[in-house]
Parts: sequence; structure tokens; C-alpha cells
Amino acid sequence: MSTTKYSEKNAPLSPAEHDANIQAIRDNEAKVNFLQANIDGTIPYLGSIIPTSTPQGTGSGVWTATQNGTYTNFGGLVVNANSLAVISRDAVGAFTISQTPVEFNTITTIENVTLLVESWSLVSGMYEYNYVNPAILADSVVDIIPYESSTNIILQAEILPMVVSGVANLKIKAKYLPKSNILIAINLNR
Repeated sequence: MSTTKYSEKNAPLSPAEHDANIQAIRDNEAKVNFLQANIDGTIPYLGSIIPTSTPQGTGSGVWTATQNGTYTNFGGLVVNANSLAVISRDAVGAFTISQTPVEFNTITTIENVTLLVESWSLVSGMYEYNYVNPAILADSVVDIIPYESSTNIILQAEILPMVVSGVANLKIKAKYLPKSNILIAINLNR
């Protein structure tokens, strides 16, 4: 079982927004990791590069590779997908690569889930809603995202800011019985 807080927003992230966020994280992490490793400044940092970039200057230098692919102008080095990579050049012009694989979570969004008012049960002084979906796995981290139209219903019912999930099951709790149906999206992070 896992427990997570729910997020409030008007709609879930689109796949394009998700991919853009992942790319921005990759770019920034590669830069930070490189700068931390070379804080003494003995090897000049020459910026971020993509597979079509051309190395500038001569002598030692280091770049962060921000896209996967073959860096033809950097000795044909290959940056793997889903990795943080730093390409360096030694004093005589030979290129080497250091890369670390990064596992990114997969987010599955279940949109337009309606929590029916008649499906809430009173259990030990709290109202519970059991949502069943085979897409919920044992290792899923679950985020409940209410649609704007349901915000007042959620506030009035005092739905708790966490859910409990297990295999194919999601339990939502509220202090009061919701007055009408609630429309949500569910993000399953793995």
C-alpha cells in the first residue's frame, strides 16, 4: 500500500507538458552534477550541446549533452536515452563521455472519474469511497486531481488530503458525506 497527497488543479498534465518537464529536469541535473564535480574550475565548462553541435576552442573542456544521439563532432560519442551525460575533451583533443542512466516514472492519467455520491460508506465515523481499477498497481503512487467544478463539494465534505491505495484499489476518506458527485482525474506514477 502507498499513501500520497492529492493535488488540486484544473486538469492533469498533458503528455507534452510532462515530456517538457522531464527534459528540463534532465538539462538542469546534468549542469548541476557537472558543476558540483568540477567546482575548482580547472577544466573549463563550455556549455550545453546537442548531437549537431560543434566543439569550440582547443585544449581541455567539458560540455553537458542535453539530448540522446550520436555526437559526430565529439568523436562520434553516443548519449543514451534517459541518461545524464557529460562529454569532455583532454588537452590533446581526445573526447570521452561520462553518463549515468536515469529512470523516469511513467505517469498514467485516468481522466473524468466520477465519484458517485451514493457509493460513499460510513466507516468508523468517516465516509469512505472505494475506487477499483486494475491499472492501480502495488508500486503506484496515486495523485487525485479534482476538477474545478468539484472543488466546493470537496471542501464542504472535508475530503482528507491523502488516499490509501493497494493493488487495483483506491480508498478516499471524507469527514462529511459529499452533497453530490465529484469529478476527478487520477495520476498513477510508477
